[in-house]
Amino acid sequence: MEMLKVTAIFVLSFFLLSTAGAQNMNALSDLQWKNRIILVKTSGDGIGVMKTLNQAREDIKGRDIAWFVVTGKGIESNLPQVSPDMAESVRDFFADEPHSARVILIGKDGGVKDRGDHLNLERIFAQIDRMPMRKQEVRRGEP
Repeated sequence: MEMLKVTAIFVLSFFLLSTAGAQNMNALSDLQWKNRIILVKTSGDGIGVMKTLNQAREDIKGRDIAWFVVTGKGIESNLPQVSPDMAESVRDFFADEPHSARVILIGKDGGVKDRGDHLNLERIFAQIDRMPMRKQEVRRGEP
């Protein structure tokens, strides 16, 4: 019985800690200094875009990329959970964007690094790999 209580407390604590972290992600700025961000806006269902992003999962993970695909039905992401506030932040970013870009790369510093009209991961990865912060990560042996 005591072991059951300890296990229940551990599971509850883990759940609370993990959801607390997810709740703190309410805006793109919450990802600053942790992730590079790829934002994609598509008029379709985004299946092709998400397939491309999922196929590059390891390259994306190694470069600390969080991605968001805005479709007519909602927002998809590689984050475990997208809060309503985060979804609004992503939509607001596109609404405030002075260009008609459909793909935007944001650096860890929060600055827009690239804009494009279609998703080209090879070009985006090359752009990231030229960034000073990424070069430091590679020198330190980070993926």
